[in-house]
Amino acid sequence: MKKIIITIILSFITLAAFAASPAVELNQMLGNFTSMQANFNQTVNSSDGVPMQTSNGKLKILRPGMFYWKQIKPMAQIITTNGKTLWIYEPDLKQVTMRSLGNSLAQTPLLLLTNKNTALQSQFTVKRIKVKAKGDWFELTPKEKGQSFKNIFISFVNNQINSLSLINALGDQTIIKFTQVKMNQTLNPDQFTFIIPKGVDVVKQ
Repeated sequence: MKKIIITIILSFITLAAFAASPAVELNQMLGNFTSMQANFNQTVNSSDGVPMQTSNGKLKILRPGMFYWKQIKPMAQIITTNGKTLWIYEPDLKQVTMRSLGNSLAQTPLLLLTNKNTALQSQFTVKRIKVKAKGDWFELTPKEKGQSFKNIFISFVNNQINSLSLINALGDQTIIKFTQVKMNQTLNPDQFTFIIPKGVDVVKQ
């Protein structure tokens, strides 16, 4: 009888060990790709749901750590990082802002998509959630207080990233939807290092 009980207990322990936590599951789903190219449509809504801004453009990701975001409309903007430095280029202002990347993913939530070793469990409380929209949905809540975002939502359809949604401290929501997604194609790492044009003001942070 004791052997039976011990076997049952060990079986439960084994099952628990193999049951992936939401953070582990999210990391695994993010780990399904080494590169990504897509078009994006971004909508910013106020806390009461009123649309405030829409934009669109193109996105490139090369993991680990490299990211290129080119907003085309309504105003041109490029945000890119080679994993060490982040550049924000605003052609209309003839200005580029440079800063070193910090350790907090919550300060730059889009970098969640770029890092193969994201410390999700240490920086976020990760939950799997059910919504009416199709796909697999995860909610991330920063553990550290004072972050720029209260909640981050990531959705996958057929194991492919479909959308990213961010709610800031004021309750405003940014929704980013990806289309024409291409996964795991060869990308040149050099294109993620920004070459500063002549005559552009440089602001270092």
